Amino acid sequence: MERQFEKGQYKVASYSDTEVSFGEFHATRANRWKVILKIRRDAGELNSANPKLVVETGGEYWETIPDVYGYSLLWAKYVASFGVIWMLVPILLQAVSRRKIGS
Repeated sequence: MERQFEKGQYKVASYSDTEVSFGEFHATRANRWKVILKIRRDAGELNSANPKLVVETGGEYWETIPDVYGYSLLWAKYVASFGVIWMLVPILLQAVSRRKIGS
């Protein structure tokens, strides 16, 4: 399903040394989006700067990374604990059996 972002003219939202932001929209993964850029006048003087239109995800899509990291760390702790127990149990059993034999 394709959806259309708002039609109209957009004022510049922010400037930086090499970037100009015009707007933002919130989308979901279930939908497809199109960007249609209509240039209303010749901007040949910009050709030397090799301008590009870039559409990228915002920070809100990366906000869940700390949660994923936390779950990964928790999983690593469980796996490591299991590994330590797996190593210690035979050693302890061997020590107990040696004490029984020695007594």
